[in-house]
Amino acid sequence: MKKILLILFVLLFAKAFSQQDSTAVQQDDDYSPYAYRFRHGVRYTFKTSAGTVFKGFVVKETSEYVTIEDRDNQQTYELKASEIVYARITSDRKSYEDTSLGENYHARNYMLAQSALPFEAGQASSTSHMFLLDNIDYGLSEHWALTANTLAFFYPICIGVKCSFEISEGNYVGGNVFGVGFNYSSYSGNGVFGYGFIGRYTKGNSNENFTASAGVIGLNNDVLFGTGAPFVNTSFISAAYCRRISQNIAINAEGWYLPGTDAGLLGGAVKLVGNEVTSWTFGCFMVMSERNNSLQLNFKALPIPYIGVSRNF
Repeated sequence: MKKILLILFVLLFAKAFSQQDSTAVQQDDDYSPYAYRFRHGVRYTFKTSAGTVFKGFVVKETSEYVTIEDRDNQQTYELKASEIVYARITSDRKSYEDTSLGENYHARNYMLAQSALPFEAGQASSTSHMFLLDNIDYGLSEHWALTANTLAFFYPICIGVKCSFEISEGNYVGGNVFGVGFNYSSYSGNGVFGYGFIGRYTKGNSNENFTASAGVIGLNNDVLFGTGAPFVNTSFISAAYCRRISQNIAINAEGWYLPGTDAGLLGGAVKLVGNEVTSWTFGCFMVMSERNNSLQLNFKALPIPYIGVSRNF
């Protein structure tokens, strides 16, 4: 009797197991394995092949589409997976800045210095320094822009090209090459007043960033000195920092050093960034000079006031 019960138990167990296994196989047949690319519930910044940027939390993902939720404006977007150029996780700090402070549309300019942050395709911008020297940029794409400098916004003296590339999240490299023209009735030279090469590295975002720059500016020796080599080259290094402390105000600081002259400038300013179109900058520079192999502020020189205004068109 015990043997019969044991046989019945084994048969019933085998039948139940076979049914469970059959069900599992059927489920596996209906399920298409898919390796998720993104972490669900995490905020990302997406860029599509059309150049459109989306920010939101990933809520659904298939092999063809990624659905994100922008909780700031309560919108849901369905992005085609094949059109996503890149995607990166947006940190909590950046999320806070994006939500509370918004984008700083004047982040490319400090005082005299500029950052390597990307350009806005099809947008023109200008920066006037002391209402005398103006810099005008026109973004051809996110990575390239045409640039020109004028005196008092109407006399062109310089043209060139700028570039910007993101090498990793929050890290950018860029620079510009330019030539300075010269037009003066008593001058019979080649018409080139000078040239310049500048390289830049920027770390951060539009609301807080740091930029280190280095470059060479060549000036026509015939125009300035009249003797010696055709051009006199002057190298320089600079560093600049921006921190947005409120929706309307950012603090800027920058320093310039010319190794050939053992001197430089150190400046600080308040930048009004609340307006998307126009931004005013108020600050001053102090002269630095090298004495006894140490770089010191020249407190005998009065601070040099600085006023700048940037505009986006």
